[in-house]
Amino acid sequence: MNLPLADLGLSLTQAPNPIVIGGYLTNILTITNRGPGSALETALTNPLPAGFNFVSAVSTLGNPSYSAGSVICQFGNLSSSSSATVTVVATPVILGSIPTPLSFPPALPIRPRR
Repeated sequence: MNLPLADLGLSLTQAPNPIVIGGYLTNILTITNRGPGSALETALTNPLPAGFNFVSAVSTLGNPSYSAGSVICQFGNLSSSSSATVTVVATPVILGSIPTPLSFPPALPIRPRR
């Protein structure tokens, strides 16, 4: 049996920019199924960069968990034209620039608190 393919998209929004040590970085990751078929057993893994402490994660679908430095969320089946969003909050503990888990936006600078 051939099922229609699912066309998945992933977007990332990070704020604030720049972030200060002791402040909170919020990653909002949205996975969208552009169809035409359902995406089966859909999941998302968001590794936190070194130098960040996990604070929280919530999702519009599924229950995210934190393990071994990554936030993992199992969405299950994602029907055509639907989406799910995971909001991850972390706090930096060292100075530097952080890489983003996607190729956009560019790395965000981390500044000392004033």
